[in-house]
Amino acid sequence: MNLEKRKYDFGFTVSSLGSYTDQVSDQLLMEAIAGGNTAQWVTVLPNVKYKKALNFLGGVIDIEARACGSTAGSSTTVFTQKTLEVVSFQVKEELCVEDLVTKWTAMKMAPGSKNDQLPFEQAIAEFKTKQIQDNLEKTYWIGDNTGSGTYPLFDGYYTILSGDTNRVKSTYSGVTITASNAIDVIDDMIVKIPNEIADKGLVGFCGYNVFKLIVQAWRNENYYSYNVDGMENWVFQVPGTTVKIVATHGLDGTNHVILTTPENLYIGTDVEDEYNQFKLMYVDYHDLIMFRAYGKIGVQIAFPAYCVCNF
Repeated sequence: MNLEKRKYDFGFTVSSLGSYTDQVSDQLLMEAIAGGNTAQWVTVLPNVKYKKALNFLGGVIDIEARACGSTAGSSTTVFTQKTLEVVSFQVKEELCVEDLVTKWTAMKMAPGSKNDQLPFEQAIAEFKTKQIQDNLEKTYWIGDNTGSGTYPLFDGYYTILSGDTNRVKSTYSGVTITASNAIDVIDDMIVKIPNEIADKGLVGFCGYNVFKLIVQAWRNENYYSYNVDGMENWVFQVPGTTVKIVATHGLDGTNHVILTTPENLYIGTDVEDEYNQFKLMYVDYHDLIMFRAYGKIGVQIAFPAYCVCNF
């Protein structure tokens, strides 16, 4: 993964607005963009400046009947390593407050001709934060740093797994999930969970579109005895198991389900929530309000062999 900087372009578009006339509402209606939830479920590693080695200890134990004489035995101790690399990103925008003078937004502008105060500053700041969260949430899962996709900052979990032959493939790989087959798909993935992690806290990540089909499938079968705890947060515990299905916007619109332990998925960052530490500042020389946000972010999977996938 190459360290690189990407620029996300935001700016006022007012061409569709007429010149200012008194309008009913003085409220800025923000588009609802959901923030991400992936970081709540996986392992987040702060203080990653560029690359961090993830070191793992493994091997096998060979217990033999005791006998005289020294034997080497066949037990092994194996160290393995994965590299978690973060990518620097930035969000820069220049806002010309003068563009708002002839629009309804003038109602909220400060008196005078010096445009050093941004109307709706809090609302705009919160909106930008949600946009960044939404973009990163999708990059965590379907990012592709070849530049061929919509989220090219770094490779996401799906991209990493789709190129790794060690992943566990479901019998239903490539089959579109519907309310008619969702139970069979999830049951098959649970059966294929490697025994080494079967007693761990297992989570199946999917888009909201697939999550709704999974819940609908159990409801259609009249299986109303499932645990509804967490459903308000889009978390569904598969009846009769300890497996939880979690909806993430990062996989929205896809058919992908990734079942693993949260400890197997990593997000690396220099400072946690660094992308929320932005600046809105007036630059007198340019007569512009500058928006700036910077961060470092990346993901890695410790053991793809412990991921059950339907692709």
